[in-house]
Amino acid sequence: MPSLDHDARSWSNFVYVVAVFAVTAAICFAAAWLIEQLQSLRCPAGTFLLGSGDFARMLQRFPILFASFFLGILTVEWFIHSTQRLHRFKLGLMRFSPQRDYELRYRTFQRDVMRFSLIVLSIMLPISAAASLSQYCLLQQEILYQPRPWTGLEPYSWSEVAKIETTCSGGGKGGWKGFFDVVMRDGARLEIAVPPFWSLWSPPLLRAYPEIARALDGVEFAFNSKDVSPGCPYARVLLRRP
Repeated sequence: MPSLDHDARSWSNFVYVVAVFAVTAAICFAAAWLIEQLQSLRCPAGTFLLGSGDFARMLQRFPILFASFFLGILTVEWFIHSTQRLHRFKLGLMRFSPQRDYELRYRTFQRDVMRFSLIVLSIMLPISAAASLSQYCLLQQEILYQPRPWTGLEPYSWSEVAKIETTCSGGGKGGWKGFFDVVMRDGARLEIAVPPFWSLWSPPLLRAYPEIARALDGVEFAFNSKDVSPGCPYARVLLRRP
């Protein structure tokens, strides 16, 4: 019996952790989708590619990831408490004899986590919101680029492109990571990142590459792809001059 009880507790903890991370991932994906939709509202009609540089994307995602972890705990605890069979199963594992003790601990735990979550959200959300303002919008007629949250979207003509540099490295546990950097004649650098993780669809840069090539048709610019590893899965695009 002690062995069965230990196994049941271990499986319960494992399922609990998996559920928390699943809810956290769902919140993160929803937040990332919402940020992309908000950024698209700032881009005019005809935009074929939009996004943020790698550092801005990190500032958008990590605060949300940190805050959503606690929201995941709140959601899973609420679901267990609201589902009768799961509620009874947890009571059996925790060996709480008086029902009111469990209810008191549950309410206290939820209140404390909620309070902490609100504090974290109040700190993290402004960081994500400010970072989302750093973005680019690529159109056939021009490039709109906002390098910092306070600068506003600055228009550039495609004829102002001085250099394009592509890089791709990795291949280990972190996966491959590629970049397509557009350097303007005034020194501004627009960084378009290729996601390092596996995706069910091709990265936006790969789909937008023909549009970029058409926009740059007739423009004199330098092209450097020496830092693209031959084993990169995006090499066929990043090694090709647009």
